[in-house]
Amino acid sequence: MASFLLVPGDGLLLFSAAGELEWIDPQAAAQLGPLANDLRQRGLADAWPALAERIETLEPLLEIGPQEIQLSPPPASGSELLHLRLFLSDTGTGVGLLRSRPADEPEDPLVLQLATVLNTIQDSLLITLAAPLDAPGPLIV
Repeated sequence: MASFLLVPGDGLLLFSAAGELEWIDPQAAAQLGPLANDLRQRGLADAWPALAERIETLEPLLEIGPQEIQLSPPPASGSELLHLRLFLSDTGTGVGLLRSRPADEPEDPLVLQLATVLNTIQDSLLITLAAPLDAPGPLIV
């Protein structure tokens, strides 16, 4: 089966190489609460220094591929341990906020359908925007 960086229900943040928040999707904003606004206003190093340090430490490994980590948000956010997938983007670093999934949870039909397409396609496929998930569906450019 194809491997996806993120699947429906996960959140996405994109940071510039300088640590400025370039993009946060609604799922990530809801999951992070007040920390989302803090990241917008102060940047990664000031708002969430532990994540900035982990990205810097893992940068050589990110050149090879995505890395999964667990990290607590800053104490002021009051959230529990987060499961994150770090990856390089064209302008900096991407952070996927992975939602908890029970081991016995069935695969999402959309994910299975996309995996089938990706496993049988004989060419390259670049998905630049996978939103909205509601009708009319993701935009594939």
